[in-house]
This record gives sequence, structure tokens and C-alpha cells, in this order.
Amino acid sequence: MKFTRQTSLKTALEVTGPGMSALATAPVIGAITKGVEAYCAFLQGKGGQGGKRAHTWEVKAALQCIFRERPVIIDGGAAVGQWSQTFLDHRPDARMVMIEPQPSSYAAIERLALPGATLLPSALGDQPGTATLHAPKEAAVVASFHKRRDSRWKDLKYDSFEVPVTTVSEIARTHELDFIDFLKMDIEGHELAALRGAEDVMARSGLGGIAFEFGPGNVNSRTMFVDFFELLDGFGFEIFRVRPGGGLLPIPRYDEDCEFYSGTCNYVARLRDHPYHPRNGGAKS
Repeated sequence: MKFTRQTSLKTALEVTGPGMSALATAPVIGAITKGVEAYCAFLQGKGGQGGKRAHTWEVKAALQCIFRERPVIIDGGAAVGQWSQTFLDHRPDARMVMIEPQPSSYAAIERLALPGATLLPSALGDQPGTATLHAPKEAAVVASFHKRRDSRWKDLKYDSFEVPVTTVSEIARTHELDFIDFLKMDIEGHELAALRGAEDVMARSGLGGIAFEFGPGNVNSRTMFVDFFELLDGFGFEIFRVRPGGGLLPIPRYDEDCEFYSGTCNYVARLRDHPYHPRNGGAKS
């Protein structure tokens, strides 16, 4: 709630605020206050969406953006393949392209023997080439092109090494993908760069849905939610935050409270004029 004009409620808050603030920030009560604040944020899809259920929730959200049989999926930042595995459990007819730059992850991915999946040993970015990846251990899920300054991960010891980089547009060209049904990205703050590497595909409405994270990783890449909103809205996408359980919370317009860095938020973007959506005459799978 925003108090932009004088109201009786605003007046009451101003009168009681000093005393209530002193109470709410006292050592014991302050911990409870922060816990309540974090839980309320979690209920809105802000932070706290890790753990065993996370991939299931993320896949449930992704499935709400896919409307045809045999969809083409790109898993950007595949790590050890858990998201791809969960997705293929729900949609075994999908063609999965897994993008992962860490060689230490490849054995784990190969052991999964995922049907219909192809592994590309690369990272996603805004242009093809090479870049320096920083990782605290083998097959690290927090490996990033950006040195970690966020409070949770900054004190780990990181190794740095060069990895190949590709783009969504390059993948679409080399693999002859006329339409990519869904692009999932979990690349620790580099999502905006990867989206810029997909602009050619988005410009021809060749990408139906997108999943991206926003949170502490964006502190390191110095990217803001407004950057994502303006880019995706400009290419005709509607944006949703993923709620606990995999439900979608519409984000119809940009608001500064989306600039949330205290925990990871998961978002999906869905093409408004999706060629396979039933409302546009497409056949749902």
C-alpha cells in the first residue's frame, strides 16, 4: 500500500509510527518482524523458492506457457539436469536443448540419459565467443560470469576459467528452430544478456515463453527488473511472477517493488499473440 496523500489512516500511522517502530525493531521482536516480512514476500513469489519443490513449481509455471505437441525447450544453465528431468517427466514428447558450460556437470547429465535431450557445452550470452566463469566448486549451481558480491555467496572461494558462449539466436539458426516454445534461464544474473542474445528470435515472434530469475545475482550484474520489463514488454510478452505452488501472478505494469534482491524471484513471460495459444486459433497440445 502506498500513501501518496493525506488520509486519516496515514495520520494514524504517523502518530503511532515512532513507538511501534521502536517496538518492532527491538532485538527479539525485530527478528519476528523480519520473519513475518520474509514470509509475506514469499507468499507473493519473492524469495525463498528453493528446496525440493522448486523445480516442480517452476515446471508447472512453464507448462502454462506451452501450447503445442512436441515443443522445443531450451534449458539455459542446465546444471546437473534436474529441471530438464522434471520437465520431461511431464512432457516426454518435448525436444530439450540443454545449455551448460561446466564440464564437471556433464557426467551427471549423461547419467540421466534423458530422452529427446541434447547437451550443448556452452553458456548463454548476448554474443558468441568466450567468457570467464566464476565457480566455487565442481558443478556449482551458483557459478556466474559476475563475481559474487551478494551476501549469501560472496565469502566462498571461487575458481575462474574460460568457457564458450553462444546465443539463443545462434542456437535457433544452427539447429534450424523456427519456433522455440520455452526458454528457461537460471544463469545467476546473466539473464538479461541472454535475452539480448535472443532479440532476433523475439523480433520474429519465434519464442513463445521464457523463465528467468531475478534477485541477488542481479546485484552482481547490476541489472534491474525495469530492464527486463521494458525489453520483454517491447517484444510483446506478458509477465508473471511464479507463486508458491507454481501459480502465476500477473505483473501488468512496472512497479519499483519488483526490484527485490533479498531472495530469488522466478518469473515467466508469455507471448501475448502466441501462435499456438487457443485464444489465437492455435491447437493446444
